[in-house]
Amino acid sequence: MGLATDMKAVAIDMIANFGESAVFSRTEGGTFNPATGTKTGETTTSWTVNVVTVRISEQSYDGVNVITGDLKLLLPAGDYKPKSGDRVVFNATNYFVVAVPAASRAQGIDITYEVQIRK
Repeated sequence: MGLATDMKAVAIDMIANFGESAVFSRTEGGTFNPATGTKTGETTTSWTVNVVTVRISEQSYDGVNVITGDLKLLLPAGDYKPKSGDRVVFNATNYFVVAVPAASRAQGIDITYEVQIRK
């Protein structure tokens, strides 16, 4: 697994050196009380990750799955594994994760994740 480990290290270094900071967060758990209409006991976990912006091809804009204003971010695989619905603050703007295509992988190791985000 030497090549995959080396690829992951290069991805981490490149994105750390040339990327920008983003804060991803995920809220889970809790109990919904139908009498009050509120949810209590939720926990929120946050991860600060360096990312780089990836161009979205013009052909991808279909007005439903990809809309004007969507961004794609590339982040190194690590402690944070993105999920649809996660929140992200990037360039002082609040977004949510719309889609997470399959990770870039080599020799069974995740190298990078690409996420589509929307305001």
